[in-house]
Amino acid sequence: MEVTNWLLHIDSSSTLAGSGAGVVLTSPEGDELAYALHFDFKASNKEAEYEALIAGIKMALDAGARNLISYVDSQLVTKQVEGEYEVKEKRMKKYLQEIGELTSRLRNFQLHQIPTTENTKADYLARLASSLVDYNTHSITIKTFVKNSLKLDIAILQVDKFEDIRIGDLEANGIDLHVI
Repeated sequence: MEVTNWLLHIDSSSTLAGSGAGVVLTSPEGDELAYALHFDFKASNKEAEYEALIAGIKMALDAGARNLISYVDSQLVTKQVEGEYEVKEKRMKKYLQEIGELTSRLRNFQLHQIPTTENTKADYLARLASSLVDYNTHSITIKTFVKNSLKLDIAILQVDKFEDIRIGDLEANGIDLHVI
């Protein structure tokens, strides 16, 4: 039986302006779902990271994931979830309890710490989400433009008579020439 792993990259951003998360969920077939999640509540850096992880796990479960490999750039969160670092704050213990309940619904869950440089998509989405102060919409459309908007003038050179040594005199060969 082939194991099909879903991949989850998460990052968070908490600033004076706001907080948010970037979540990139990749299916076993390579399809990517990217989310910028704006938190309309105060959250510390650590709380935002836990919120991002919880949101990502929920999204993976909703998408039908059974095996989830998660990547974060926070060593603290990774070690706390793995039980290597002690969690003293009551609020953080509740976050860990929620993560435990969610991951118990998965067949397999792994959490790995990765360098920030390997988590750029989630990082960009988190920074976008945390900068959405007083933004009153629930969706943002991002469109990619492949050409600029300028209409450039095109210079056309008029040729009175075209003679190419490769094909000879076109008029002499019975080919009509038209001036553009």
